[in-house]
Amino acid sequence: MKIVFTPLLGSSVTLAEDNSARENPRDLKKQVRGAVQPLEAIGAPQLDQFARGNVRTDLSFRVRRQFTTIELALVWWLDSDSVTDTKGHVTITQGTSIRYIPNAIVQSISDNPQGVSVHISYQITGGKITSEDPS
Repeated sequence: MKIVFTPLLGSSVTLAEDNSARENPRDLKKQVRGAVQPLEAIGAPQLDQFARGNVRTDLSFRVRRQFTTIELALVWWLDSDSVTDTKGHVTITQGTSIRYIPNAIVQSISDNPQGVSVHISYQITGGKITSEDPS
């Protein structure tokens, strides 16, 4: 599985790569929530509610990225937060299937270097997953 973040301004950043078992996303979790509007009518026996049509998708996963030297691992580690707080969209590719998360923001990155490896955890929030390219 390949996961790529494309900011509205700037170049695409590969967050997870399907080129090796080490860079595949692990602990992949998805939570989808729809916005619900409560309607409290005066004198009504119970609360009514309706879907507003807004959908929020939270995606989280971990990746272990391998480098040839400790220096390259540390430089990448220092620069790895460059995609946070930037709006764009996420492209998820698995085989021939492609899905998108529009209006996505990489909310947080948690990472730690260990020798020539860097372990990264991503938390992404965006809109409803779709098969239509948002760009």
